[in-house]
Amino acid sequence: MKKLLLICLIVSSPLLNALEKKGKILYEQNCASCHHVERIGFSAPPLLAETLEKLNEEKLSKIISNGLPNTLMQGFPSLTKEELKEIITYVKEPKKISWGKSEIQKSFIKNKEKLEKINYEKLLDLTAVVERGNSSIWLMEKDKIYTKFQFADVHGGIKYNRKYDKFFVPSRDGYVGKFELNVGYRGKTRACINLRNITVSNDDQYIVASCLLPSQIVVMAQKDLSVKKIIPIEGKISGLYTLINENKGVYTLRDKPELGIFDFEKLKIETVKLDEAIEDFFIDPLDKFLISSSRGGEKTSVFDLEKRKIVFEHQIPGMPHLSSGTMWYDRGQFYFASFHIKSNFISIWRMYDWSFVKKIEVGGNGFFVRSHPSAQHLWIDNGSDELVLIDKRTHDISKIKPFPGKKFTHTEFSSDGKIAYLSIFEKEGSLVLYDTKELKEIKRFDASLPVGKYNIVNKEREFLPRILGQSVFMNKCWGCHHEESAAFGPSFKSIANKRSKGMIIAQLDDPKVNAINLGYENSTMPKIPLTEEEKIFLAEYVISFKYDVDHKAKSGKLMAIKLYNMAEHSLEHPYRQVSNCKEYKTWSKLGFKAFTEEEKKEELKYIEQCE
Repeated sequence: MKKLLLICLIVSSPLLNALEKKGKILYEQNCASCHHVERIGFSAPPLLAETLEKLNEEKLSKIISNGLPNTLMQGFPSLTKEELKEIITYVKEPKKISWGKSEIQKSFIKNKEKLEKINYEKLLDLTAVVERGNSSIWLMEKDKIYTKFQFADVHGGIKYNRKYDKFFVPSRDGYVGKFELNVGYRGKTRACINLRNITVSNDDQYIVASCLLPSQIVVMAQKDLSVKKIIPIEGKISGLYTLINENKGVYTLRDKPELGIFDFEKLKIETVKLDEAIEDFFIDPLDKFLISSSRGGEKTSVFDLEKRKIVFEHQIPGMPHLSSGTMWYDRGQFYFASFHIKSNFISIWRMYDWSFVKKIEVGGNGFFVRSHPSAQHLWIDNGSDELVLIDKRTHDISKIKPFPGKKFTHTEFSSDGKIAYLSIFEKEGSLVLYDTKELKEIKRFDASLPVGKYNIVNKEREFLPRILGQSVFMNKCWGCHHEESAAFGPSFKSIANKRSKGMIIAQLDDPKVNAINLGYENSTMPKIPLTEEEKIFLAEYVISFKYDVDHKAKSGKLMAIKLYNMAEHSLEHPYRQVSNCKEYKTWSKLGFKAFTEEEKKEELKYIEQCE
């Protein structure tokens, strides 16, 4: 037996080498112009053992011979079976991948098209749309298209910076593109060979890429996409997401029971051991819990990030695709819902007192569950031409067909939730805009294979607390307060510009005691029974009216102003001149304020940009 094995090895090794040698020549003749001579991808994806592991020889032969529909991959029908085998043997050959600082810096491709400033109306209504069939990105506001630019193979989600005047686009083959509202699309840099996703640091210093090939985290400067640091990772990253309340990110590994907490200021990682590897996850809006699922597992788990332990588990068939789900609030409870991979149902769960609610069959194997506080329904695709609507309160199901006979996938909403953007995922497809209340079409645009849409409010995690807070307001406070004008109580805009978030929570805790502390004789506000989560989210929603994001984005440079000790109420007393946020914060805390009407207007810019 040992002799037979030795003979097989002696015979097969030269044969394999010969196949690889012939395959290399055929690859360079037919494939290298798109997939790169080193097989690391160029205008087409990388062809490496790791990226092809799920495709056997038969499937690869068909792809090479016939091409792939709805892509740039053309067929090569003239290649013989033997030639196909030689190419496949070559591309399946293991190859050591190295992609460091030098390669990244050299990879930058500058946009040579004309640059143009985007003159938008409302910043938070800007929505980026991915049109896969034409390898393009659109930038829209409501039903207007401002611009389009070329960018192929988008993967992992577009991310906006914290001033929302830039966004970054990742591709599966490792490129990260940069778009600026004041000039347009700048260009792209290749952070790695195969990319999982990107995120931004809360201080707007960095764009951070989590990479599968090589397995590493690449930190790049937002300013010019230059490399700041590369951190090797031992394992396959399942995703990296920025926390809301700290300048940190959290990632997990698919093949190793480990969680990483990445400090974006120190650029250091703290690792935490887990009981099992995590395939998919999301973080709750308070940054307290990590809700996860594992590959091959049939359960959903909740990990307490502070206590560093599992606080809830529930067995359920089919792996939930948690990052494609949604959260909402109704009648005192917070919920989330998610599809399950290769299943025909979604699951609904209660948050913070953590419990499974129910499964709902939706008639097909879909991917996305989406909603908005202003929307009555969950908007769901089921792999067909149907849009499935599930009432968030009653769980009643209804179905409509945005484009009968053509596949529908993925819903996104405008910032106010009045418009839903629907992707008709066909080569000759369309982007359909729907009125979320009337459930009627408003407008449609021709599009080839439109997929993800990314509205600033609905895609950036920092908006989650105020989105949920809006629902708490509608449930608990709507009768007495209005967002921007006085009703029975003061407007949220007025409250936000006079009170801190802590003071708002204190008022919700005990209105009577807090009124006395503020110098009032009594309080007309009744004590409303609220959970701690409801208080925090409601306070976040109220405080969001402290400034207008659009005005802040356009307010520009701070001008020097004089601040006076307002306890004296006189221009004759000493003043302090300030010209930056540090100086303004120092003296405003001591009671110094602008006195003249002109400087009061300028002080609003300081409040908006510094607090």
